[in-house]
Amino acid sequence: MIQSAAGSEEVVATSLRMPKDVRDALKIQAIRAGRSYNTHAVMILSAALTSHEKDRQGGYPDGLEQSQLSERI
Repeated sequence: MIQSAAGSEEVVATSLRMPKDVRDALKIQAIRAGRSYNTHAVMILSAALTSHEKDRQGGYPDGLEQSQLSERI
């Protein structure tokens, strides 16, 4: 479930650079699915992360804990 940023501490704003053709493809998919670009991108990324985690023995990339991710970024 995707929630709006209003009043939610769990949602963060971020900027992401990507090739124009990837952005355009995501926008087209979002329109066809009847979703906003942001909602669609979050759904795609979430699905990819879930799939990736199923392929691994658990945890985050390189065995990091979630609390350590902000230190690396």
